[in-house]
Amino acid sequence: MKKWLAVIVVLLLLILVLAPGGMGIIAQKRIKDLAQNWPANSPFSIKVLSYDRGWFSSTMQLDVTVTNPAHNPPVHVFVNESIVHGPVIISLSSRFIGIGQAYAHGEFVVPEDQQALFKQYIDQTNLVTNCLFLHLFGSVTVKLNVPEMTITNPADPQTKVIIEGLSTVAKISPRAAHISSQSVMQSLTWQDAASTMIIDNLHGHSNLSKTVEGLWLGDINLDLDGLAYNSGSKTLFSLKNAEYKSTSKEKDGLVSGNNHLSFESLTLQGSTYGPAEVAVNVQNVNAEPLAQLKRLAKVMQQQDGSGLAAQYTKRTERLVLKTIARGMQLTVNPISMQTPNGEITGQLNISMPNLLDDASGKTIKHPHVTIGQLIGGAQGSLQFSVPKVIVLNSLQNTILDNMKAMSQMLGNDASKDASLTAAAQQRASAQLQGWVAAGLLIENGTNYQFNAAYQQGKLLVNGKPIFNPAFGAPAMPMPTMGGPAPAMNAQPTSGTSVPAVVVPAQPAAQGSAPAGSSAPADQGSAPTGSSAPADQGSAPADSSVPADQGSVPADSSASATSDQSSMPAAAPMPPTVGTPAANQ
Repeated sequence: MKKWLAVIVVLLLLILVLAPGGMGIIAQKRIKDLAQNWPANSPFSIKVLSYDRGWFSSTMQLDVTVTNPAHNPPVHVFVNESIVHGPVIISLSSRFIGIGQAYAHGEFVVPEDQQALFKQYIDQTNLVTNCLFLHLFGSVTVKLNVPEMTITNPADPQTKVIIEGLSTVAKISPRAAHISSQSVMQSLTWQDAASTMIIDNLHGHSNLSKTVEGLWLGDINLDLDGLAYNSGSKTLFSLKNAEYKSTSKEKDGLVSGNNHLSFESLTLQGSTYGPAEVAVNVQNVNAEPLAQLKRLAKVMQQQDGSGLAAQYTKRTERLVLKTIARGMQLTVNPISMQTPNGEITGQLNISMPNLLDDASGKTIKHPHVTIGQLIGGAQGSLQFSVPKVIVLNSLQNTILDNMKAMSQMLGNDASKDASLTAAAQQRASAQLQGWVAAGLLIENGTNYQFNAAYQQGKLLVNGKPIFNPAFGAPAMPMPTMGGPAPAMNAQPTSGTSVPAVVVPAQPAAQGSAPAGSSAPADQGSAPTGSSAPADQGSAPADSSVPADQGSVPADSSASATSDQSSMPAAAPMPPTVGTPAANQ
């Protein structure tokens, strides 16, 4: 027994004495290979300036050169490394104990000839501490720590960037097929004389693997405690407790992924939103053309301006179609956000046909995929519920912008915002009433609801057909942006004032609407009774568009505001294609 114990002790001593020399040789070779094979498109390069290998430990100096896109002289940073050889590693200075090939610890140090330049911006020359651990079976762990530092703009000393507690750890498997990392930034502050931006406690975690096609898939998590932008004592933007999670994987040549974004509160210009969340799920994405798209994008970036843009564009289009043509499915659910005016909710579902596999599941050789095939076989649905106040304000702002632009185009004074704003308010309200009457919006308490579905080339909005592929025209009246929608079997309220943006009068073309008819309110027409010059194809002068098509009643006012900046009334416009008036 004692004999065997003595043999074990001798073997252990031989390992501890002889093995470090061999591990040092292996570590030197791996480090030099890492520097020589550093990616050419990286913003910095690595060069081994010196390597002094001992039996139990070694020293090394690296030159990290950072290139400047503005073609300024490159910046050199030296890295002085102390390396302890394995297999049993004990580094008292780094407080590290482990089993591996080697452990390196060092600091990024600014060269003496550049220290004067750096001190104009940074009040220290020791920039980053790093650790490099070579595991026994080929994996590498890299740790970087940035100490607390302040970066100051010498041209404007009040402009500063303050970094507190920035660190990252990454583990890279042999041949870089798997990478996992964790990063933490306790605080980053950017400030100048008038404003301040603060990022508080940002955490990141990733666990990614490289597929045979060259795609990086796996898990990514980001957590942010707070982000704020202040101007003086006023907070212009604030985000609290935001989180992003992403998972992706590949199976049978198809990529699937889930993404989830949420935040507790978002303050913007004095209004607070949240909590909010949105989740995006993607299934059945064709992996091979997706990887080809990635490689093609890299080639296009390298050969920008080479005259092959048209060829690359055609190839990109073909690859995009093949990427989604194996039955890709997209789901966005939930969509949810609390606002000061109520809650916004919604969901979206899209599914594409499988044009690359036959009914038995076998891959079709040399498939020819077209956009028409994808659209014809696609299915989708959309549901949204938005507070009425938000819809009204958004529509009012859009109409007001159009009215101002039209007024300025005609040389009128668009600075009289009071009259234009009142006109936009009335017109937005009338347009929303028209949309509700036409069935394009559904009133549900304090919210508007909108539901759409698409299948086999047919589009339904709130259960009513919108597009009829047999006739190629709307199956129900469609509203024109800037005016109320044509009502379906509903009379407008008598006396409703519908201000309109007026365009210069145009002569009626042959085949125009009846001379005595009034244009729909969304065209900015004059009151009923104003007529266009009758042509050979016009109807009798007393004919008019039926009231249930959304025309302005005879007693309603369709003129612009009565101030001196108002514009002349427009002649009636031809009815919208697909309406009964146009088909007569």
